[in-house]
Amino acid sequence: MPTLKRKLVGIQNYFGLPDNSKSISRIYNFVLHTLYKWLNRRSQRQSFNWHGLKDMLGYFQIKSLRVSKRLITVDWY
Repeated sequence: MPTLKRKLVGIQNYFGLPDNSKSISRIYNFVLHTLYKWLNRRSQRQSFNWHGLKDMLGYFQIKSLRVSKRLITVDWY
């Protein structure tokens, strides 16, 4: 989980531009669904439900990806 958190922060820092919020939310949703899928493949019965997964993300302080403000003015329009 610490590695996942570090990778998500890196994605947010690299791709988190103001015009890219839709793609950032898609990436986060894909990561959550993939994590849920692989955590539930560990045994024959379901290990996690969505509520348990959200609790685990809160415990490890993994927050949803956000866009950041642009620090410089870009004039490409």
